Amino acid sequence: MIDNDPGYAAFAGMLEEAPPRLDATCRTEFEALAGRAPRMVMGYTRFDGQHFTTSSRIDLDAVLATALMKLSSPPPGSAATATALYDIALSLPILKIKDFLIERSNAIVDAPFQCAALAPMNEAAARAKQQLTQVVPPPLSDFTGLRLLINRLDIPVNGSPDASAAILVGTSNPMGLIGMAQLAIPGLSDFKLALDGKAMDLPAGIIPTEVGYAPPMQIAANDAALAVSLGDGIDLTAFVGAPAAADGQLLHAAYTGTFYEVLGTMLTRFSAMLPDKQRADLETQTALYRLYAQWIKSIDIRVNATPKGIELIQDAQLNP
Repeated sequence: MIDNDPGYAAFAGMLEEAPPRLDATCRTEFEALAGRAPRMVMGYTRFDGQHFTTSSRIDLDAVLATALMKLSSPPPGSAATATALYDIALSLPILKIKDFLIERSNAIVDAPFQCAALAPMNEAAARAKQQLTQVVPPPLSDFTGLRLLINRLDIPVNGSPDASAAILVGTSNPMGLIGMAQLAIPGLSDFKLALDGKAMDLPAGIIPTEVGYAPPMQIAANDAALAVSLGDGIDLTAFVGAPAAADGQLLHAAYTGTFYEVLGTMLTRFSAMLPDKQRADLETQTALYRLYAQWIKSIDIRVNATPKGIELIQDAQLNP
């Protein structure tokens, strides 16, 4: 513990600061917390001039690791190797997440920490328990996952935007989600959609005419997901039917270096509306994005829940 660490004691002495002293109760509780995540390991599994892969893992005790694995609910397409401008797939089982948080908060409320230094955790758990009693309404309660794919995105200063993108919602009740959309969007009131995974054109007028942008749009659904595409270049039937990851995946995010170029362009246009100081800060960030666009070919990040803990794998390829 830190109060017995010689290095910290020496550093604290230089600052004329008295090292903290923990009583037996605090020591026991801090050690129990540390035992929940006793170790972190990381290293490279590949490292060369233009390609490197890092692997990290936070070890967790068996009970916590098992609970986190139950939150893995990868959406369709999360198993694919990403090649788009930007692609993110997220496990999002809302009710399971709620149950997980309730279980964690109840454990603290039922047996609160006795150490004064951990009192904020008792208070946070009590607040969380109260907030988590609220009912999660549909369609949010039906969510199991989310995926966003962007192939192309350009928002010019003048003229219409140009985009090719798709969003998918993993859900245990796709017809309920469609029904909510029909109530909210008049143009969908008479639209019929079968849960066969086949893409259908959405009727014109879904996007208000005031926006000045009316790209082709499609929708597809099966018994586990609903997807909508914007613009051309998206095979929505394949998108909604693509296989999901099967390795305890919680998150998969991938993007190309060109994505930084897109961000830089959008920041440049946005900065024109800001005061000089804020504009100067954004210009610095934009310059960094331009460099990233030159250096990076692609980034792929995966976060998995495993029997041993949380695993993070990052693969980066650089331009020659």
